Amino acid sequence: MLVFLFILLISVSVYISYYFNNKITNQRRQFIVLKRELNTLKNRLNNEKSTYNSLNIQYKYTSLKNGVTLNECPLYLYPSNTAIVLSTLRINTFIEIKDSAQVNNELWYEISVPSLNQINSKGWIKAIYVKPNTNIESFNETTP
Repeated sequence: MLVFLFILLISVSVYISYYFNNKITNQRRQFIVLKRELNTLKNRLNNEKSTYNSLNIQYKYTSLKNGVTLNECPLYLYPSNTAIVLSTLRINTFIEIKDSAQVNNELWYEISVPSLNQINSKGWIKAIYVKPNTNIESFNETTP
């Protein structure tokens, strides 16, 4: 009987050792994969930082106060093609022009979109997407 208990104890010890060894091996693999992914993200961030450091915004006076979008267009967080897209504006969306800026030889408008929820309703769009208009009454307000 004592021999049986000894063999059982050794068997359980070997099983537990095998089980936890597999767990450690899986954790090690996962750690290596996550470390590679982290390094990739760090490199991408460093590359994007160099883009952000070279962003020059030259604000310009604009007499335009409102307009509509000519096409469906992205609404950016700041005036750059690499910026976060807040929303996409539909064609013929009424916009209020707040400011304008020249960035890398492109004209951008800081705009706001009249909407009820006021979520992601302010941002920047390229001037090529805007049809200026001074007659506010002729447009219906639409939400992004």
